[in-house]
Amino acid sequence: MADDRVVGADRNSRIASDARAALDGRGTVERVSRVSHHPDRNRYELAVDGELAGHLDLLPGGASVILAHTEVDGRFEGQGIGGELVRETILDLDKQGKTVIPTCPFAAAYIKRHPELAQYVDASMRSQYQ
Repeated sequence: MADDRVVGADRNSRIASDARAALDGRGTVERVSRVSHHPDRNRYELAVDGELAGHLDLLPGGASVILAHTEVDGRFEGQGIGGELVRETILDLDKQGKTVIPTCPFAAAYIKRHPELAQYVDASMRSQYQ
């Protein structure tokens, strides 16, 4: 069962819409994405138009949370789903006063490509991402 919080808000996702629009050439594709926290499953999930598109598994790490594994359904690959999921998860965990330890190779690479997210990494590892 998901908690009552939706991470961010239901919103049109420009990232994937742009990717789809580039593929179909019309520029009219819209989608609604929603990231939600599922503490009973130790993960965050991202749904696109109500369909599960990906999830990010978590492990406890003291004052931090370990970003253990990111998975995106093959039908949604290449649309920015993984990045959106990692970013929204990190920002929500920050609101809870938690830092992250990215052991998932995808999450770690995403943070390295987006150094503005390094501030949310556990202090003992932060210099690797700045």
